[in-house]
Amino acid sequence: SSTFALFDRLILLMDGHLIYQGKADQAVNYFQGLGFKIPTYANPADFFLQEFYVPFYKKKEDLEKLELLIRGYQQNMKVAVENEDANINNLEEITSEKLADTTNHAGP
Repeated sequence: SSTFALFDRLILLMDGHLIYQGKADQAVNYFQGLGFKIPTYANPADFFLQEFYVPFYKKKEDLEKLELLIRGYQQNMKVAVENEDANINNLEEITSEKLADTTNHAGP
């Protein structure tokens, strides 16, 4: 639990599909919003490992859970991640332009 608290960002995959990408401290609320019951004093990392494990031979329940999580990611997380990426790219462009401007105006 203390190690999980050190993470800023978290990416979770289930059966090779993205099911979460965002701030680690918001993951519990996100999955609770999808209907998962996470015990109050549970270690989130342990819960995620246990709950989102998919056996090789999938049962109907495994496939339904996977579909719910994929749909949840596509509807809720994907746009937020794309917007965040766009903001990072804009910041990188601004930083590069300022660096270039500073380099061009530097005196001998």
